[in-house]
Amino acid sequence: MEKMNVQQLESFLSENVKTGSRKVWRSNIKKIITLQDENTQIEFLNDLISLGKSDPRFSHLQDSTWHTIEKNTNSFLSHIEKNQTVQDEPLTLVVDEPVISSIGVKDEIANLNALSKIQAEEHAKTQKEILENQKRLRAIQEEEKKKEAQRKSQALKNKIDKIFEGFESEDIPANVGSMSDKDIEQYLATEAPEYYQQYSEMDDVELSFDCNQSVILSGVSGSGKTELLRYLGWKARQQDPDKKAYVLKLSCGQDTKAKQLLDSLGMDLEQRVKRMLGVVAKGCVIANKTGKVVIVILDEINLLTPKTQKVLNSILDGTRFLDTDLGRIQKNKGTKLFLTGTMNANYSGTNQLNVEFKDRFNEVITYKPTRETLDKIFSKFEIAQDEKNSIIKIYEELDKAQMQFKVTEKARYTIRSMISTMEKLEMLEIKGVAKKERLTRAVNMSLVNKFNDQQDNERVKEIVEGILN
Repeated sequence: MEKMNVQQLESFLSENVKTGSRKVWRSNIKKIITLQDENTQIEFLNDLISLGKSDPRFSHLQDSTWHTIEKNTNSFLSHIEKNQTVQDEPLTLVVDEPVISSIGVKDEIANLNALSKIQAEEHAKTQKEILENQKRLRAIQEEEKKKEAQRKSQALKNKIDKIFEGFESEDIPANVGSMSDKDIEQYLATEAPEYYQQYSEMDDVELSFDCNQSVILSGVSGSGKTELLRYLGWKARQQDPDKKAYVLKLSCGQDTKAKQLLDSLGMDLEQRVKRMLGVVAKGCVIANKTGKVVIVILDEINLLTPKTQKVLNSILDGTRFLDTDLGRIQKNKGTKLFLTGTMNANYSGTNQLNVEFKDRFNEVITYKPTRETLDKIFSKFEIAQDEKNSIIKIYEELDKAQMQFKVTEKARYTIRSMISTMEKLEMLEIKGVAKKERLTRAVNMSLVNKFNDQQDNERVKEIVEGILN
């Protein structure tokens, strides 16, 4: 690349660039001249531009500006090449010994060569200092980013701590039956069901918990809604210093009564009349006593009647209490009680949740498992890959049939049923049953035979036989 200087630039501008554009061209090309003067060892324009992009002096320039600078400079270099004269060429003194007869000339050449070497060393030193300064600047910037991230993280932790501050343990009333410390321990989150997050559903539920908000998970049957909540209960226990967190679960139905959520009168083992707490009330008093995370799962919450849904409204808002026939149960400040629900999306024959009831929850969607998720779930089973592929193919074809309304939404090959199929396949293989027979038997027991609807049964059987035969 030719050596550039300001005199050449002014000559080029006056001859080739309109007066109104000269200021911009001059500014662009001068940046390259400056970089070339500071980095004499760099021979190519694109290398100078790469260095300029990392130079703090030019950090405000966009990529589009650098593109324009490159075009302007190339035009300037072409001009220099066309109009280059002997005087423009860099001073290079190459002298053959026979021609030189004057000692003074030899000394001058030696002095110039020495000076050139010193200047080159100074340029190299300057370049090294620039690179070191850039490195220190990046280190400072990274450290500032790290400190800012730590500050934000601490601020968030402080905010979460504030939400749950002020907790005071409250003993369970004496008139409550079956709620000794031993009874409470049976609800410890001891299981860690496998759950593979596909999108952000796990993060979204945890975010709701951090904000002390209740949540409903909705999705197709068998997509892991309950397993996700049980897993988060287990995770909370692992993170607790005392290794304590609790999970209570109730499978809801059309006949679920308010007393199963709140309380009723009953007899204890000593035949004394006691207040028997329902699942939500029980979760509340455990949270009030322990100060630990308590997750109450109402499975298929949309099966609750509108009247039963309504009894939970007050504990889900700022009043934080359950109003029961036997008295008020207060959710104390700082308790970590999380009321959660699950419901199957687009499942016919279920109630719509009351608007005011549903509005008290965050709603998180769980999705049909992807092929990648299924591979992770099935990796623990010691069965042939072609058998796994057949099971996944059945799942995909049934899902397609549902989308085409050839079968009802009940005709679904859930993760639970697929796992059940694989467990049977492992056992049948141990017993020496032939591959084709064991696959047919396992799928029939786990899937085909479950559908009482004749049309569903026939269509599912047709799909399965088409894949297995």
